[in-house]
Amino acid sequence: MDGLALAGRFPAFVERVLSAMAFAASGRSEEALAAAVQAIDECSSSYEKGRVLAALVEEKLRLSVDGPVMLAAIELVAMAVGNLGVDFARCLDEKFMRTMTKILKMVQSETVKAGLLTEMLLTEKRERIKNANKEKKRTRRRRRMKTETREMRRRMGARRREGEELEWK
Repeated sequence: MDGLALAGRFPAFVERVLSAMAFAASGRSEEALAAAVQAIDECSSSYEKGRVLAALVEEKLRLSVDGPVMLAAIELVAMAVGNLGVDFARCLDEKFMRTMTKILKMVQSETVKAGLLTEMLLTEKRERIKNANKEKKRTRRRRRMKTETREMRRRMGARRREGEELEWK
């Protein structure tokens, strides 16, 4: 049985692998890493799941024209090989190797290299902008909390001066 035929036996695993690639392609690195680590952990206990992962990645590489998706698929395989070593490398069949060979030959073309590099830089830039926006929100939230705290302290001080009994609401 090849990897895609086995995929029907592990629908949750297939969903996890596909979501890891989708998250990585869209720049959601934290979710991508979490899904990828979980999928790789499952591969460590099941040779069949390793074959499914390799088949799913091979299919994405063969059929996709979207640079970020292809890059995410390659990164997922690199993580799996890095973490599982020879055990995962045994799951990589001849079909996978042929697809990777074609991709590596394509990458020798200057236009493809430039396109991949541009896509990687854009993804990195999007990630930086996203992080900067998060930091701006945190800063605004901190300022608002400081202002609210100062206002609350001012009101409490005014009540004390007036002799009111303090009451927490």
